[in-house]
Amino acid sequence: MIRFTLNGKPAAAEGERSLLSFLRDEARLTAAKNGCGEGACGSCSVIVDGKLLSSCVTALERVEGKSVLTVEGIAAPEMACYERAFAEAGAVQCGFCTPGWCSLPRHCWTATLCPVKRRSGPACGGTCAAARAT
Repeated sequence: MIRFTLNGKPAAAEGERSLLSFLRDEARLTAAKNGCGEGACGSCSVIVDGKLLSSCVTALERVEGKSVLTVEGIAAPEMACYERAFAEAGAVQCGFCTPGWCSLPRHCWTATLCPVKRRSGPACGGTCAAARAT
């Protein structure tokens, strides 16, 4: 039995498969998609213990004892900030890969890689409660 935390809640699974397979088929979290199946496109991105990973090429066994965060686990006010930023930048396409790509700013923000976080003043024009809380 593989035990881990999924979006803040205890989770357990059995079997040899990808994390993406578990997320979609068993946990019924469908935001992460199988775009390329090679870990290159970003549509399956999730955050595992603070690291951005491609869930399509991450063996489920690798998340034993770790914390997995999907887009579905990001709080609505924080997610709204990312959605607004994507829309304002014109980064909206068909939407297939967008949920996976929304994991990237979350990872960036929490991993202190984000240039906005290093600047003075709030992110997202001062309207993002999640950004102000960090």
